[in-house]
Amino acid sequence: MNGRRIVARKFGSLLAMGLAFSFLGGAGTRPAEGQTTMQRISDMGDSMSTDYEATTPEIAYNSNRDEYLVVWSGDDNVGSLADGEYEIFGQRLDGSGVPFGNNDFRISEAGPDGSTFYRAEAPAVAFNPDRDEYLVVWVGDDDDLGPGNDNYEVFGQFLDADGGLIMGALV
Repeated sequence: MNGRRIVARKFGSLLAMGLAFSFLGGAGTRPAEGQTTMQRISDMGDSMSTDYEATTPEIAYNSNRDEYLVVWSGDDNVGSLADGEYEIFGQRLDGSGVPFGNNDFRISEAGPDGSTFYRAEAPAVAFNPDRDEYLVVWVGDDDDLGPGNDNYEVFGQFLDADGGLIMGALV
């Protein structure tokens, strides 16, 4: 990873999620050797509300483009999502850790929008350099498998290198 180490952590509901960057050297706006800086990546819900959060972040490095994809389970109020409705979201970062591309793009579709009876949680992400694509998987309670709540299964979604959905969710 070009001498950089990026660690994703949960820092509480107000900050939601941050990244700690520890660079082993560098120039420009990067921290000096041994320094650590924090940067907020997600922005779930209203900026000053503690009703929304981002949890269980994971990160993958795209060696073809020197960039990262951060994914997390989040409770957001964009579009027709409701408070308490957890879906999987993603954000791309350039090689220096600066967010770019679509902001907090949605990856999962657990149940109908607006329903808090279904959830997508605990994402994991991997990058395939041969195909220049990501695979995001998560545990979810989804209505696609028939009626009933608390029926958790593993789901997945392929993303192209730009974060676009390649095909429907995998079961």
